[in-house]
Amino acid sequence: MLKGATLKVQERSGIVILGGLSALVLAAFFFLWINPALKSMDGYESRIEDLRFKIEKQNKLLPLYQQLASRKKAELPQELIVSARTTLPKSQIDTILSVIRAHAEAAGLKVVTVKPDLAALQENPGLISADAVIRGPFPSLRDFLYRVAKIPYLTTVEEIQVKNGDEEKEITVKLWLAVE
Repeated sequence: MLKGATLKVQERSGIVILGGLSALVLAAFFFLWINPALKSMDGYESRIEDLRFKIEKQNKLLPLYQQLASRKKAELPQELIVSARTTLPKSQIDTILSVIRAHAEAAGLKVVTVKPDLAALQENPGLISADAVIRGPFPSLRDFLYRVAKIPYLTTVEEIQVKNGDEEKEITVKLWLAVE
């Protein structure tokens, strides 16, 4: 009789051990395989949401892009054609204001001030600097600089500062001009 009881205990122990091992294998399978897969799927889902948002944004911007792309692009000159470089006679230094004003108005800008720096003439004989403050739309600055570059006695555009104004930009340009 004891033999039969021992066999039943051993069978039950074997079943319990097999059940425990099976549960352990299932838990290991879950934690080593399924759980990381679920976490990576969460990452993929957030990436998918980000991509959906970007696609939606691009679809909203597409008509605007097509409208801007269809506008005729302004043809830019391939090279800047300037006249031969000369010097400005000292007797004509007072014409700097009218020359810069004419170029600014032709570019669609308004001149606020033009200040020739006569002290620079003593420090650098043959050169005078002029600070021009102009107002207008920023895209007109390129046209203004293109026109100013054609001034035959211009040597350098040293500095350009752009400040935001209420409705227009305020642009300060420091020019160096050659004088006799």
